[in-house]
Amino acid sequence: MKKLYFIFAALALVACKQNNANQTEGAQANDGAEEEYYEEEEGGYALEVTEDLIKETAQQFIDYVLKGDYDNALTCFDYEYVEEQYNSFLSGRTNQFIGEYLFGFYVDEKGEEQPFTPDLDQIQSITIIEVSLEGLNATVNVTMKDGKSYNTTMDMTIETLGDTARLGLIGAVG
Repeated sequence: MKKLYFIFAALALVACKQNNANQTEGAQANDGAEEEYYEEEEGGYALEVTEDLIKETAQQFIDYVLKGDYDNALTCFDYEYVEEQYNSFLSGRTNQFIGEYLFGFYVDEKGEEQPFTPDLDQIQSITIIEVSLEGLNATVNVTMKDGKSYNTTMDMTIETLGDTARLGLIGAVG
């Protein structure tokens, strides 16, 4: 499984690098668009992070989840997060990992947190509501087949692998 993940991660990084190059060209033609530039302190990489890049990263994950392609959905996550949470803590339980990322818990009528990880096959739609350049995240609405709807935030981080950088999804550990 680790070899498969490494292959998917490498493919995702190549695709992301190409998308970043395309977005850089598009950003030059889009005056007034919000954008921010991140650079590693040691100068190892540079990545232009825009609201469009955040939205694209979130949408790629959403598309995989809605297709039931959970192996590719895993490639959207930060590598270190997958190693710690998915491989180590959850022992490769894919549905639980993705379900906890999207939902994790809800607050009941008593104001107490309750675990909530529904079957991923019960998701009807996921819609991006807004993106935050400052928070490096996307807020999404997840609608279940039973009609219930939940809002959640998809947090991201800048992930590096060699001289390549991309956005990777991150969540709680433990």
